[in-house]
Amino acid sequence: YILASTVMKPFLRRKGDALRVTQPDFSGDPFREVVEDCTASIGVITEQADLCRRLKAKPVEVTFQQTLIVRKGCLTERGLYLERQRPAKKTADSGWYVGPLDQEAPPAADDLEAMATYHLLKHRPEILKVLALPIGWLASVDGKRIVDIANDKNETVWVG
Repeated sequence: YILASTVMKPFLRRKGDALRVTQPDFSGDPFREVVEDCTASIGVITEQADLCRRLKAKPVEVTFQQTLIVRKGCLTERGLYLERQRPAKKTADSGWYVGPLDQEAPPAADDLEAMATYHLLKHRPEILKVLALPIGWLASVDGKRIVDIANDKNETVWVG
C-alpha cells in the first residue's frame, strides 16, 4: 500500500538549485517550519501502510493538521480505546476518538478536547500507526502496544 495522504507526509522544497525532501517541524511550528530529517514521517507512513496491508484494510486519509477528539487527560493512561467515526463535513475532524480503555459511560462534552493528530508524536506515538484505518474500526492500546483491532463489523482482526 502507498498511502495517498498520511498523518505526516514528506514533501519537496527548493533550496537554491537543489530540491530537498522535508517534513513539517513537529517539534516546533509544523504549519510554518520544516526540517530535512524525514525519519518521523517515513516511519509513520511505513507503519500505517504495513498495518493496513496486514489487515487488508483500505487506508483512509488523515493529515497532521486534522483533529481527533480526546477525553481530557487520557493520553497519560496506560489503556486507551480508539474509534474512528465518520468525520464532520467541512471541518478538520479526522473522525478519531481517543478515550480511556476502562471508560464506563460516554464522556460529557466538557470532558472532551480537540487535538491535532501530530501531537500524538510527542504524547503517544505508538497509536499513530492506526490512524489510517477505515471508518468504523476500533483499536485498544496497553502501554506502547496495540492490543487488538476490530473492523467495522466488530470482528477482531488483530490481536497483538
